[in-house]
Amino acid sequence: MGTDYGHPPPRSLTEPAGSGVEVETFAFREGDTVLLHPDGVTAARDGSGAFHPLTERLAGWPPGDPRALLRLLRQDLLDHVGGRLH
Repeated sequence: MGTDYGHPPPRSLTEPAGSGVEVETFAFREGDTVLLHPDGVTAARDGSGAFHPLTERLAGWPPGDPRALLRLLRQDLLDHVGGRLH
């Protein structure tokens, strides 16, 4: 029996029952950047206990080279936590 690649997988494989997960889709344009990060980035706290404001910081940084973005993010995290990442 052949496989029909013209159809999506059964719903149970893409949306587990009772998972409470909402699926969102986004249209990407040429030049968009996707940043995947561990939860430790947003869980990083400063001396007062404030979480790292990733969304706000990203909005203020210029678009461009992904490597430059990672350098900015790393330095920003170091500044936010006082110089040491765990």
